This record gives sequence, structure tokens and C-alpha cells, in this order.
Amino acid sequence: MHRTRRGVLASLAGAMSVLGLGGGAVAETTGALQEQTGTNEPEATAWPRPGPDPWRQPAGVAPASEHCPPETLAETWQSPALATGVGSLIVPPAEGGLDQVYASGFDSATSDGGRIYALDPSTGEILEGWPEETSGVPFLWPGGNDLLFYGDVEPASSAVTLVALDPVSGRTKWEQSLPPTKLIVGIRYDADRETVFATTDGPTVTALDASDGSIQWSEDFAQGQNILFPVRQGDSLYIPTNEFDRATQGFDAHLWAIDTAEGVSDRELWSVSRSGMTVSSVPRGTEDTITMSFADQTSGGGGQTELLGLDASDGTEQWSKTRPDDDLLWSLPFFIDDSTLYATAGLTPENADSRGAVTSLELDTGDENWEVDAGSIVLDLQADAENVYSATLAGEVFAVDDDPASSSYGQKSWEKQLRDSSSSSGNSGLSLGCGRLYTGTTGGTVYAIDADDGTELDTFEVAGIIEQVSARRGSVWALGAPTPEGVTGEASENRAYRLDGSSDSQPAEVSVGLDPDTLSLGTDQQRQAGVVVGSAENGVGKYEFIAEVGDIGVATITDVVPAGDPDSSQVSIQNDGSRADVTVDMGGNAFDPGDVEVASLTLSGESTGSTTVSLSGVAVDDDSDEPYDVTEVTGADVTVSDEPGPAPVVGDDPPQDLNGDGLYRDINGDGQLTIADVQVFFDKRKDPVVQNNAEFFNFDEGDPAEVTIADVQALFQDYIEQR
Repeated sequence: MHRTRRGVLASLAGAMSVLGLGGGAVAETTGALQEQTGTNEPEATAWPRPGPDPWRQPAGVAPASEHCPPETLAETWQSPALATGVGSLIVPPAEGGLDQVYASGFDSATSDGGRIYALDPSTGEILEGWPEETSGVPFLWPGGNDLLFYGDVEPASSAVTLVALDPVSGRTKWEQSLPPTKLIVGIRYDADRETVFATTDGPTVTALDASDGSIQWSEDFAQGQNILFPVRQGDSLYIPTNEFDRATQGFDAHLWAIDTAEGVSDRELWSVSRSGMTVSSVPRGTEDTITMSFADQTSGGGGQTELLGLDASDGTEQWSKTRPDDDLLWSLPFFIDDSTLYATAGLTPENADSRGAVTSLELDTGDENWEVDAGSIVLDLQADAENVYSATLAGEVFAVDDDPASSSYGQKSWEKQLRDSSSSSGNSGLSLGCGRLYTGTTGGTVYAIDADDGTELDTFEVAGIIEQVSARRGSVWALGAPTPEGVTGEASENRAYRLDGSSDSQPAEVSVGLDPDTLSLGTDQQRQAGVVVGSAENGVGKYEFIAEVGDIGVATITDVVPAGDPDSSQVSIQNDGSRADVTVDMGGNAFDPGDVEVASLTLSGESTGSTTVSLSGVAVDDDSDEPYDVTEVTGADVTVSDEPGPAPVVGDDPPQDLNGDGLYRDINGDGQLTIADVQVFFDKRKDPVVQNNAEFFNFDEGDPAEVTIADVQALFQDYIEQR
């Protein structure tokens, strides 16, 4: 049987995507299994969720959540070794009644069949009564808090059994035989009608009573293979099928809409067919519009692919859009947000690197809002109110500005190549929560990434392949698949991981001090010193301190000005200038990480002498209101003289103003400007006594005054001109 390159990609890669084996032109991250475990379907729409199923959240817009995943990826636990191969990890939401985590998979290298495990989310231990052993490949689908469904495909005989388990005990509630299949079992649960819809190759769609597994109806819809899952919306079930004609070696693609409430007869509402094409995506849509993509099979793999917008009530074509580049397939994943369709296109040509694109379209017209080059096959899409995020087969993650009011609308905001880019990003997908992205790679690395700018926040390494990553319940969950010995040098095992933040570790450390730490000023002269938080790796959100002068007869505090744009601040200065109490909350205007000058302290010289300014009562919180450990606090030494001027730069003699212009060219204080002054100034130009008295050494008359190499050059020029 001859099949074109595009035909192989459209049909077999589609099947691979549902199996979670990924890597084809239309790979949907981990396919059906990833659909259950992602974290970002909007709560506001039922599409394509088949009823109130809080576990199933595919690619889409991240919902608001009070359970924010961590910025750091500290291991809370890893499960015991799991006897499964290609796997899936399912984490019920925190709001649900189930306090269990499920892992499932099968080992393709043995005839032992598959396993379904229930893990204690607090410890990762396998719960009593589990695992559930299956005959072959288990296709798992949760039924809320009451049922856990799986379709068990026995590889040797293609026999299929649909099983309903008690999700807590693992006890079998019922099982039912289905028509045989070669590749997959698609499961959709209608909680409203307590009905399970299952598809197998043929393609056959079977409706079963969820309470006892009895068959309500079963019917074939086309000859050949049904390689993509059905989708339910309202009272309709949408079934994408491919029909293969052995006589002509040709394909026909169909999208069927059937009424789920009817009996065996008269169920069909409408159907749409495309001769010479195969389906290349699952249906996506709303109550009004259904979208579906098809791939041409008539021109040796070089024809265009078509994306359709259909009237959900009768299948009438509303719009049709073909790819401008006819060698890219409209592919998976798709999602819809309000009136916008986000679609991907991609292809892996023979003997060439994969290519891909992400497109934003108007759902009602098919008009293009924007398209960006993804560089490779797009494995997953996630979105928030401002950006669309993509993870690609080539190990790249990027963001696209999706704000129509922005000047960079439809352009990449940032892009990041993951470190182990020699391998693809695998099947781990992309998870989004509270402004952070989480993904993993076949190189064994889980990444936490700042969604605003692509900054790498943290990583976590395993001795295997990261098969899946999801953020839920305030944690990051990962599934590591084994790497064969010889590939990495050591064999690894299937394990599930729960990764939380470093709440049990010591808080980050900072220092707080005055800069400069030595000040020279004249009587009736004022100087400023900055209050600096050093090494604030998580920024500064709140701070407080007390500044006190040792001898108010020498100097006093006259003012304290908080830096930046605080949300609230309290500054209280004693009438005699001996003390200042400062409390500041930056609110949403927290300082960025690094060395941060949070406030400016003004000192006034009262009479000649020396004193100190000390800091006490110091407390600093980061930009998430987590307290720092303040390990060092330093003040400043203050010298007040009758003649204002800098302290000695070298030796015991202070610099001198030789002509009364306020500039102290005699650096070494010997009463004259010589080449030695230029040499000393060059050597000491970065010392605090120079940098903190920049106004006295502003030889290049720069504004603002600061000591640079330009001042050294100006002083040398003054020396030359006086000779």
C-alpha cells in the first residue's frame, strides 16, 4: 500500500500524539494524557470539557488560582520506582475531594502490560490496593471524584476492555468489552448524563451507562481509522474520522456531529467531508462555531492544508483558510479564548529540521491577527491576559505579545533556548501559573521560568527523561521516564516527583549599610548617605530601620527620603536630629534584585569633631513579602571641620583648594599641583574617599558630579597648562 509522506504524518503522527509518543508533525504534547494533566483551561468555558470535569485542562488560558506554584524547585519527594514505560501523571485539583495522585503507563519492551498507580500526594508512597494491572496500554480518563476510567488495549489480540475504577480504593466497579482497536481508545465522560463515550478503530463510537457499563448504543461512522478523540459540546458529540479506500489507496476525511440524547437511529445532525484529505486536529469550538483542520493527500505530500470554521448548528462553512506555505500542516495544539482561535502549523520534513508557526485568528471570520515563526514543531500553547507562550520540539520556549493595544502586538516578547537543546523538549508540555512557566526536556531538566521576560528562575535535574510537567495544588509535578543504559551512562527508573519551594531552607541573606561609610563635611554643610540593601536576590518590597547619630553636637539628621515609588512610608525624625525611624512598604513597586539603595539620609554639620551614624532595628522583606536574613549592618564615620573639604586621600594631609574655585587639585596636600597629584588621583580615583566627595574632584565639570577617568584627564590638563 502506497502512502504519501504527508499521509503518514497526518495519520500516524496523529495516532502517536494521542498515545503520548509525540514528535510528529501534529504532535499534541502528550496527546490525550496531557489533556488530562495540564493546568490552564479557562474556567469560564465548557469547551471542550465534556461536563464538570475539573481534572481535564488542556492548552488554553491560565485561570486565576490561589494555589501558586513555587519559584524554586526543591524536591519534596520522589516516588518509589514505577514499573511503567511511557507515562502520565494526573493530579486532581486541591478543591476536589480526592487526595491522591495517579501515575499510569506501560512498558513497550515487555509483555507485562500496564500499571495504574495511586500515590500519596504528601509522601509519594504507593497507596494500599494499588497498582491496578492492565493487559496492555491503559488510556486513562478521570470521571470527577466518583470514577476513574481506562481503556485497556491488549497488543496481541487488539481486544479492548473499558474499565471503571473506584478512584480511592482502585476497586473495579465494572468493565465492558468494546470493538477491537489497533492504536487507541478515546474516552469522553458526560457527567451530566452519566454517559461514557468511547471510540476505537473502525471507527466505532460506543455510548455506555457510567453507573454499570451497559452499552446504550454503538455504531461505525466510516471505514479505516479514527485516530483522533471525539469532543462533546452541549448535546452534540463531534467525531473526526479518516476513511481509507483500499482500492484507490485514497483517503477521505469526515467530521461528524451527532446528537448524544438520541437513540441508535437518527443521531446524525450533520457531517462535513473532504475528499483526498485526512484530519490533522481534533475539533475545537464554541456553542456557535466549530473549527477543524484537514491535510491534503492528493499531491505526493505537497498540497495545502485547510482550516475550517463551521456553523455548529448545521455544519455550514463560515470560512476556510489554507496555509500560505503549502508544506506546513495546520496541526495541534489549538485553543479558543473568547472570539480568538490560536492555532499552530508545523512539519518535520525528511532529512531536515522541523519547522512551525503559531497563529492568532478571528474565530468568526478566520481573519489573521498575527503569526510568528516558531522555528520548530509547537508542542504546547498556554496564555494569560497579555501573552501567548509556546514550547517547541527544538527545546525553545517563547512568548508572543497578545495585547492589541501594544506597539509590539503579535511579536515575540522573549525567547529562551533551554540548556540541553541538543535534544528536544520532549513530551513534558508547558504549564503556567501565577506568572511563571514550567516545562521539562528530554535531557532530564525541569525549568521554572519567569513569564514576564523568560528569566530562568530555577532548574531541577533527574537521571532520565522528563516526560511530563504540570503545576497544580501549589506544587510542580514531574514524571521522569527511564533512559536506557548506554545513552546516559547509567540506567534510570520511572519516578514521579513533587517539587515545592525552598520554604524549609534558610531565608536569603542580605547586608544593610550606609554608603559612603565615611563622610567629611564642613559646619553648616549637608551631605547625603544612601541606605543600601546588598545582594537582595529577590528584590526589596518592605524595609524598616532606625538611624542614630552618636554626637548631635557634631552632626544631626535633617531628612530621610525613601527611594522609588513607595505604596506607603513613615519617616519620624527627632526634633534634635539625633534619630530617624523609617518604615516603608513598596507595594507593587518593589525594587529589582541586586544592590538596592532604598533611602537617602541627609546629615548636617554642626561643629568640628567626629561622630558616627549607626543603623539598628533593621528588617527587610523581598518582593513576595518573605523576610530576608540581615547578616550584616554597617553605619558611617562622620568628620566635621571648619573648612569643608575631603579627608586625606593619601597620607595624613587632606587635599587643598589652590585657587578658591572649590576644586581640590592638590590631591596629596603638599601645597602644589604636581604630576604626583595626577598619579595619586589616578590610583585612588575609585576609593570611597574620592568617590564620596565627587563634588570636590569634578575637574571635568560634569553634571552630575562623579569621579571618572575624564576627571583624571582634566587634572592632567590643568597640570600641563600651569607649567
